Amino acid sequence: MDQISSDLLLSAVKLPETIISFLVMGTIATSVLPVASRIEAKTNDQKLLSQYFNLVLFVLLSIMLVIVAILMVFTESVLKFLTSTEIIQLYTNSGIFDDYILVTRILLTGPLLFSLQSIFGVYLTMKKQFLVFSSASVIYNIGTVASLLIAKPNDYIMVALGMTTGATIASLLFWITSTRLGLHTKLLLSPTKMWQSFKYHKQDFFQTCKLFLPRIFLINGAVLANLIIIFIAQNEGQVTALDIGLSIQALFLVLIGAVGTVFFPDLAKLFHSSKTDTKPFWKKLFSYTEKVAILSLVGGVLTFILIPVVLWFFELFGKGQDNADYIILLARIATMGLVFQSVNEILFKYFFVRERVWQPVLISVLGTIAQLIITFLLIEINLDAGAVTAFALVVNNLVIMLISLGLIRSDYKQDLYNHENNSDLGNNKILLIKTQA
Repeated sequence: MDQISSDLLLSAVKLPETIISFLVMGTIATSVLPVASRIEAKTNDQKLLSQYFNLVLFVLLSIMLVIVAILMVFTESVLKFLTSTEIIQLYTNSGIFDDYILVTRILLTGPLLFSLQSIFGVYLTMKKQFLVFSSASVIYNIGTVASLLIAKPNDYIMVALGMTTGATIASLLFWITSTRLGLHTKLLLSPTKMWQSFKYHKQDFFQTCKLFLPRIFLINGAVLANLIIIFIAQNEGQVTALDIGLSIQALFLVLIGAVGTVFFPDLAKLFHSSKTDTKPFWKKLFSYTEKVAILSLVGGVLTFILIPVVLWFFELFGKGQDNADYIILLARIATMGLVFQSVNEILFKYFFVRERVWQPVLISVLGTIAQLIITFLLIEINLDAGAVTAFALVVNNLVIMLISLGLIRSDYKQDLYNHENNSDLGNNKILLIKTQA
């Protein structure tokens, strides 16, 4: 695509991506998985587990339908608020502002589809069925690539439809795999059974809400960066350049995300099974964090060096970018925070395993505040919008990592102190019994 068409498509994706980031990705998994794991550990009854999953799915889809419906009606007003005046004027002068609204509305089906995937994804994670995650991503990407191949040049509407089709097929794959592994979804069709599920799982449901509601304030720094750029963009091509730059440096984060996905249920299981002695839990947490830090440091250096190679591949296949040097600059700035992002992927799992409600929210909010302050301070002195946004993302991740490490260190010292006191108390009781004997 040319730069203006690419900017339009990527700008239209931002609103659905933001909703998914706030309400679905990560938020659902970290709220549902601890409660579902507890239900399974207590009962080991697939029917009861299915009741809980259906209840959460029904409520989540109902909320999403209301949000999407409202945004569909007020799409134009929302986009005018989110998009910089310069970019709105550019789209209007080019006669494509109505297309901007249409493409956004097409992509607003995404939050509904990813809600399905998130709930089924928790169930599959509990069953340690990770293959579907990777294959679903491939299907989603094939839908996008196929539409690009079929569509005429710059046909962003066709591409948006391809993205939605890929997401739909991927969601079906999640559902089919989950039902084959024992999740019953027919309960959704029966209001009576749904009410019975609510009465039985009322306490579990409210615990999930208690974990979920604060976590909608967990703001992903990269998603926020992609939203900020359409708000402060100064020139044509900046939205696309930042998106490509962040995508290149984020390739390595896919590996770290996979480590975190496998690590989360194992850590949760270990924590719940060894509450009397937390040493195995801490040992495993420290081990994962250390290995991820080393891995991300090596990966960060390699990524920094090899970023031009990715752009060379673009050139090799006839898709070179006119602003390749600019993209490399933005990707390298963002890569400076790769270690911080990777470590945060693991550290945040700690707070979710211990079902901390407000700590992750406060950490995320402080990181976001730092990111926004840096962004608007630097943009006021007329620095480049893309470079400012990438650097602010690095600051966000650094702040989050430092605060998380401080809080976890405090918890570790407290757990160690409690364990030593309990051990001394136990030894004293044994000594007293022997003395009395």
